[in-house]
Amino acid sequence: MKYTLKELQERNTAYADKITPAIVEHVNRLIDAVEQSRTDKPQPLDEVDYIGEYGDRAEHSTIDGESWEGNPYPLTICEHCTPEPVIKEGGRVTAYIGCGGSFYRYDAAKMRYIGKTPKTCKIYGGGHIEGYYPVYFDCTVSKFEYNAKS
Repeated sequence: MKYTLKELQERNTAYADKITPAIVEHVNRLIDAVEQSRTDKPQPLDEVDYIGEYGDRAEHSTIDGESWEGNPYPLTICEHCTPEPVIKEGGRVTAYIGCGGSFYRYDAAKMRYIGKTPKTCKIYGGGHIEGYYPVYFDCTVSKFEYNAKS
């Protein structure tokens, strides 16, 4: 899914007047990178319907990327968040998740691929003088089911 200036402004009405063609270009570049990197193997930004070892459920969770510095569990799922996609060196796509509830560790071998699904993501526009504001957009990610009890 690619956005025009008008579509991105309509999606972000609170800050519509601040969205520029440069922001639209950046969002579309992120969408391309995310969507082109999706596979049937779990990776940051992918969506997970999570069932914990005690039967707790967290639908629409997100596989974390590099949000938690010093994370002893490199594979974690955040239960409620709006991730920020990031393109790292070499074109690798990851995600930063600033908040959103609990983080759960997982075993990638237990992930069951379901298909593709739209995911709401965000970036921040602005700067330290005029203030920062979120810019929301959707991209298509892979979807998995994870049952820690199985």
